Amino acid sequence: MSWLWPIKTGQTFFDTWTLCHLCFWLVYGYNFVAVYVKRKQQAPLWLAFLVALAGAYAWECFEGFYLEPHGWVMFKEVWFNRWISDPLVALVGTVGGVALVRKQ
Repeated sequence: MSWLWPIKTGQTFFDTWTLCHLCFWLVYGYNFVAVYVKRKQQAPLWLAFLVALAGAYAWECFEGFYLEPHGWVMFKEVWFNRWISDPLVALVGTVGGVALVRKQ
């Protein structure tokens, strides 16, 4: 269970940046649907999820292949945090943001 708890940034499935990721994707999901609601159109959820996954993986690629080799990050992430946990949090945050708009 050392990969899950206690949380250590860069070494466990979730890290201290997970909350920041979640907040960012909550705002994204909220804004994605809010734009469609303002236009009086139905928001295609598959598009929201596709953009969230593409954005999450694009950031992780940029971080792993450019920032880390140049020493511009404070720590190196383990593969399961980078490729599984962070994109999963992107989807969960997007769902939360979408739900916030739809509950209004």
